[in-house]
Amino acid sequence: MQEAMATLANRAQLARKSVWIVLILGALGLLALWATSRHPAPRPAPSDRLAAVRVSVQTSQRQDLVDWRELAAQVRPLEQVVIRPQVSGQVRRLYFQDGQWVRKGQLLAALDAGQALSERLSTQAELARLDTALATARTEQSRYEQLLKLQAVSGQEAEQARSTVRQLQSQRQAVLAQLQGKQWNEAQRQIYAPFSGQLGLKQVSVGAQVSPSDPQGLVTLTQTQPMAVDFGLPETSLNQQAVLGRPVEIWSLQQPVRLATGRIDRVDSQVQSSTASLPVRVLVDNAQQQFFAGQSVKVRVQVRTLPQVMTVPMPALQQGPEGYFVWTLQQGRARKIPVALREQVGELAVVDGLPEGIAVVRSGFGRIKEGVALSVVAGRGGPAP
Repeated sequence: MQEAMATLANRAQLARKSVWIVLILGALGLLALWATSRHPAPRPAPSDRLAAVRVSVQTSQRQDLVDWRELAAQVRPLEQVVIRPQVSGQVRRLYFQDGQWVRKGQLLAALDAGQALSERLSTQAELARLDTALATARTEQSRYEQLLKLQAVSGQEAEQARSTVRQLQSQRQAVLAQLQGKQWNEAQRQIYAPFSGQLGLKQVSVGAQVSPSDPQGLVTLTQTQPMAVDFGLPETSLNQQAVLGRPVEIWSLQQPVRLATGRIDRVDSQVQSSTASLPVRVLVDNAQQQFFAGQSVKVRVQVRTLPQVMTVPMPALQQGPEGYFVWTLQQGRARKIPVALREQVGELAVVDGLPEGIAVVRSGFGRIKEGVALSVVAGRGGPAP
C-alpha cells in the first residue's frame, strides 16, 4: 500500500515538471516572436528579386540603302560549236586530246583524201585537155577569119570554126566548176578550229566513218574566255535606274563563295512575257577557269537605291494589336517605341518614327516588358548593315 502511494506521488511530481517545461518553452517562443516583429529582416528590392533580361541590340541608322536582288543565273559560252565534217569520209588522224586548248585555225582532224585527190587530178587533166583544144580551136578560128576576108572559104566554114570555140569554152567552164568542187571537197578533209577555246571529250576514233549528219560530231569546242552569265532582271526594277552598267555579284550555288563581280554588259531587246523579266548578260573574264558552260550560279544585282532611310534588323521589328513597334534600350531599361513599316529590303526593315542611333533590341524578347532591366550579351553592335 505504501509502495503504491509512493509511485503515485512520483508521477504527480513528474507531471508538474513537464507542465513547467512546456510553459517555459512557450514563453521563450513568444519572446522570440516579439523580438522578430520589432526588427523585421530587410526585404530584397524588386530589382534584386528579378534578374535583368539578357538581350542583344543593334543601333538604328539612317543610310542610303542599296536593294540587292538575288536571282538564279546560268553560265553560257559566247561561242560553242560541235565540230562536224563537211563531207563524209573515214577519219585518218586526230590532232587533239580530250580537254585540250586550241587556237583559231589549228588543225584538229584529217579525213582520208585518197579518192578526193584522185578525182581532183582527173578533173585537172580534163581541164588541161580542154585548154589545149580551145587554144587550137581559137587558132583555127583566126585562120578562117583571115581566109573569109580573102573569100577563100565560105561563111559557113568560118561560123563552124566559131561554134567549135564556143563549145569548147562552155565545156571548159563546166569542167572548171567541177574542179572547184573537187578542190573544196579535198580541202574539207582537213578540219580546223573555227575559234580559240577548249575542246571537250572526243567522240570518234581513228578509222571511224563520219558524215555531216552525225549528231555527236567529232568533238565540242567551247570559248571559255570570256564567259557570259545570263539571267532575267525583274520587270518591276527596270524603271528604277539604267539597266546597262548595274553592279552584279556572282556567287556559287552550293557554297557561300563569291566567284566574281561585274556589271550588266548586254541587254535583250524585249521583256519575256512568260517570266516578266528582261534577259541580261554579264561578261566575266574567267581567267581562273572557275566557270563552266551550263553551270548554275546565283547573282546579286543592284536594283535600286533608297536614299537616307531609317533601318533596323527585321528580327527587331515586333507587331502588336496597335501595329508595329520595337523594343529599345534606354538607361538600362526596356522602352517600347511605335514605328511605321515602309518596306522590307533583304534582312532590313525600313521604318519611320524611330530616332537615329538608338539601341534596338534584336533578340531575347521572351521576358521583356516596359521598364524591365536589360542586360546586353552581344554588345550594342554596329549599325544595321
